[in-house]
Amino acid sequence: EFEPLNAKTIRILLIEANSGDATLLKEMLKDCNFTDSELVHAERLSDLFELTRSKSFDVLLLDLNLPDSSGLDTIATVHSQAPHIPIVVLTGFDDEELGVNAIRLGAQDYLVKSQVDGVMLGRSIRYAIERHNLRTELITLSLRDELTGLLNRRGFMALGTQHLHLARRMKREFMILFADLDNMKYINDTFGHA
Repeated sequence: EFEPLNAKTIRILLIEANSGDATLLKEMLKDCNFTDSELVHAERLSDLFELTRSKSFDVLLLDLNLPDSSGLDTIATVHSQAPHIPIVVLTGFDDEELGVNAIRLGAQDYLVKSQVDGVMLGRSIRYAIERHNLRTELITLSLRDELTGLLNRRGFMALGTQHLHLARRMKREFMILFADLDNMKYINDTFGHA
């Protein structure tokens, strides 16, 4: 169960190199009708990783043209390093194909700066957070067994693959413990799967 957005402070991270655009976006956020919001502004993508170590954010407003990253690589980098933060792309490029590709890479929305006002920005932020929360819940449901809460086969394979890559990168070993429960068919047939 998710807390309603209007009942909490919305923590927004803005990564925007252009100070004029950053000021304009800060002004737009005042028109968003959030009960309370907190904005942190950074100018470089590399700042994201430092900021997210010490603080959590509800949404990331991301320009694609930064001093240390540009284009779709920016989204791919953010999504791989901070997949828990929903991304709203704010860009000067009015390019439908770029927008679709941004969504495919994990962004929740793609807004063209010249077409955005405070109401639209607020709506986009709210919807991005809700969509991201629902997506996270669906992923969790698809990876866990409802009865036991344990990882299912898909979840096991995803986590196992992740740990295998980590072990190889760290040049370490890891173990897998396998347990088999006998006579589960009898229990299921007698008492039902639930």
